[in-house]
Amino acid sequence: MEKYCNNSWAQIVELLNSNVQSGLSENDCDALRLKYGTNKIDLPSGNKIYKHILNALKQRSIIINLIITIILFVFEHYLFGIITALILLLNLILIVMHTIKRDKEIGALERLNSADTVVIRDGSQKIIKSEELVMGDIVKINKDSIIPADIRIISANEIKVDEKSITGEAFYKEKFESKIIGNIFSLTDMKNILFKGSIIKSGGGLGIVISTGNSTQLGRMLTMLTYASNRKHNFGTMISKLLERYLLIYFLGIIIIGSYFVYTGQDANKNYISTALFALGCFPVTIIAKLVFKNTIKSFRNENIEIINFSVFNLIKDVNILFLDKVGAISKKEMIVKKLFINDNLISTEDPYVKETTFDRIVEISLICNNAIYNPSDDSGKGELDELAFLSYAARKKIYKAAIDSRNSKILDIPMDSDKR
Repeated sequence: MEKYCNNSWAQIVELLNSNVQSGLSENDCDALRLKYGTNKIDLPSGNKIYKHILNALKQRSIIINLIITIILFVFEHYLFGIITALILLLNLILIVMHTIKRDKEIGALERLNSADTVVIRDGSQKIIKSEELVMGDIVKINKDSIIPADIRIISANEIKVDEKSITGEAFYKEKFESKIIGNIFSLTDMKNILFKGSIIKSGGGLGIVISTGNSTQLGRMLTMLTYASNRKHNFGTMISKLLERYLLIYFLGIIIIGSYFVYTGQDANKNYISTALFALGCFPVTIIAKLVFKNTIKSFRNENIEIINFSVFNLIKDVNILFLDKVGAISKKEMIVKKLFINDNLISTEDPYVKETTFDRIVEISLICNNAIYNPSDDSGKGELDELAFLSYAARKKIYKAAIDSRNSKILDIPMDSDKR
């Protein structure tokens, strides 16, 4: 990806055998699609409702409940049979609703494959489905457009893009067409690339497709997320299987004992068998599994531990290296000013205060460029750790932000830019 950032757009167009004015030829698109793949992102396919029901009916607890319901009706215990049938239906509805909800989330992503895109081919503008794009296509982008593929910008007219779904950054990013000089360390450094799935919030321009389908940044992330999502339900599945195992043991026990009584002609014991089967049929495996899962999550949350994916605990035995955010995790959530660099010298903050212009000015700047709130009486505050450290140090030297602010009115506030820390 770096080569697309560090070279001019003209070099990229030449590299991909395209043309800014005429675009690609329709005759070449099939060959390019065969070479680089389609622009369709592979997603887990959603199922029809009847398939969801068939999948649910394959679950062991559902099969056992179904057999219990049939036996109760055969023994002419209709009230018991109707109640277990209703419980069976409730379990089926819960399972099917859960799978349908997951399919709806997939359906939202499917729209990325079918969105309309303005492309230049054979010298004229055409509207095609985004899944038909190929490497080297010249694409026009406008405000509110969803970027259909990874695109190297050719011309940019004050483009601002929301790429939170790709980079995680909440603010809009400005994009330009110039090549980037220097090393590229992350996606946020790629200011001349538009990523598939991001949204143009203002401006517009022209670009060339440099990556399609599963090769795009979004495609790679979705591949990982699909894998993680499949594993995400391991914990719930584990609870269900555990409950189903005991359910099966009790069910087989009742059937074996009941068969013995029927075989020996003790029909009077059918009532006891029916009652035992009814009690077993009322055992709501699905509901209990969900309650156990939610209560476990809640107990962790009460300890200020948020579990995003509980199934990672199944993998702990395979973990050799663990990365932690040091601040607040294995260290105290606090910063302290230790030294100042003034006039080419490092000065300890423990040294007595000396009236000196550079010292006064650097402390003053640290208070002016500061949005934290600090109370020197009890050494408490609210805000960024580094800003609180400046306020605490200044207060120890009897320099207070309120006094500085009274002499320096704020005209504007430029927020911190993660690209220019």
